Amino acid sequence: VRLNGSSCLCSSPIGLILIVCQFLTLMALAAWGTTKHLIGECAPTVTDYVQCTKSSGKDAMKLMEIKYDNGKPLPLEACGTEHTAMVRCCASALLKPGYDKCLKSFEAVAKEGASPMVISKGWTCMQRYYPLSFEQMVKAAETTGECKLPPADQII
Repeated sequence: VRLNGSSCLCSSPIGLILIVCQFLTLMALAAWGTTKHLIGECAPTVTDYVQCTKSSGKDAMKLMEIKYDNGKPLPLEACGTEHTAMVRCCASALLKPGYDKCLKSFEAVAKEGASPMVISKGWTCMQRYYPLSFEQMVKAAETTGECKLPPADQII
């Protein structure tokens, strides 16, 4: 592999695979930092959403996917109130220092009375920039039945 005309360490497929694996590991670690922040701020709303989806017989990850009709977001099949509360909480959490994506969208979502279109735009932006964090958080909550940080001495 050549970058700007110079050789890279990954002159073999195995070297390239190692670099890709290291990159993905760094992405997962960065996402885990965001996940911990979101759990610290929004665990109750995530728990409510996941418990609602379970009691409704829905897959929490699939239900989060926003569907549109003529450019307008459709209401979720179930747990819309809980999803909106989770999105609003996460938007507020991601307005904190250290997070620089989607700030205008998140400010609009965090306001009382935000419209479904504003909430869907904010959620779409969260999914674009922080997808692994939401996946980690929601899947862990589905597995354990609640959203919470693991004990400090537990290795993940």
